Amino acid sequence: MRQLILLQFLILAVLAGAQVPQSFQYQAVARNGSGEVFAAQPLTVELAVHAGSAQGPVVYQETHAVVTSALGLFTLSVGQGTVVSGEFQAVQWGASSHFLQVSID
Repeated sequence: MRQLILLQFLILAVLAGAQVPQSFQYQAVARNGSGEVFAAQPLTVELAVHAGSAQGPVVYQETHAVVTSALGLFTLSVGQGTVVSGEFQAVQWGASSHFLQVSID
């Protein structure tokens, strides 16, 4: 009986560890078209996840309001922004390659 209970706990532990992450971290330095850093500025960052190729269909899209550091650095969690379209949890990460398009406004 103890072995059966232990086996059930081990199976549950493995299944709990196999959950899809709810977000992932993204970090970048914001620059304008001339390569100059956007230092200590509020920006809107739009992220789009494309399936299959960089020109493939958008399966998830969101926006983030960020403020850059003095060096133009910003960090955000993809999957925790304001959703524009799709569901982050519904993205089939293992089905094909995915490409992240980042736009700054």
